[in-house]
Amino acid sequence: MRLGPSIGGAAALDLAVVTRPGFNTVGVIYGLHLCESENLPLKQFSGMYPDGDRTRPLSAAVDSGRYGESVVASMGTGIEVVYAIRNLAVGLGINSELPDFIPSLYRRAEAAGYLEQDNACLIEVFRGNASIHRAGIRYGISERLFG
Repeated sequence: MRLGPSIGGAAALDLAVVTRPGFNTVGVIYGLHLCESENLPLKQFSGMYPDGDRTRPLSAAVDSGRYGESVVASMGTGIEVVYAIRNLAVGLGINSELPDFIPSLYRRAEAAGYLEQDNACLIEVFRGNASIHRAGIRYGISERLFG
């Protein structure tokens, strides 16, 4: 596939591809949070999606509260991906509001000890169970990447 004359085209396309599932995950988890707020069974939401869709394992992990059993993408991986997307956007001089915002969610999950857990643990951030304001917490990977 020819990407044109832009030297950065391959990197942009690569990160554009991982942006969809990465940012979609945050949206799915927030959708699960909305369902929880109305006491809807999470399977009612995830059942709207076909077998093989990431919504189903995210829903199962949130429903069980077991974020480390079937890790598809860890928080650590998510942090690295969001940083790369943010860095590219800033370098290109394009709008970076979304990749500027998402790291705050990842930082709170990391501070709560979820770095090696599946991204489904972001539900704990939305539930208010992961706080970056806890005394003595120092960021690991996100501090290095996001400053």
